[in-house]
Amino acid sequence: MSHSIDFNVDFDSWPPSPDLVTVLKNQYPKLRVFEPRDGYRGYIQFVVDAKLTYELVMFVQSEVSALVRSYGGICESWGVMNK
Repeated sequence: MSHSIDFNVDFDSWPPSPDLVTVLKNQYPKLRVFEPRDGYRGYIQFVVDAKLTYELVMFVQSEVSALVRSYGGICESWGVMNK
């Protein structure tokens, strides 16, 4: 069974590099940039449609964190919305 899995990328400073946003969007087309508001920090969220497994989540977080690290980013939160 496939799920829509949301992953968030948080940054030390805002806004993220436009070049990085383009790279992430090319890799994960279902991507949204959430601007800071109401006391919340900005972040990038992308969706992976796949079977939910521990290995998948750890792989995506590790790969994306390695990609965004030099931009002050980290991918360490994720979730699946129940419908």
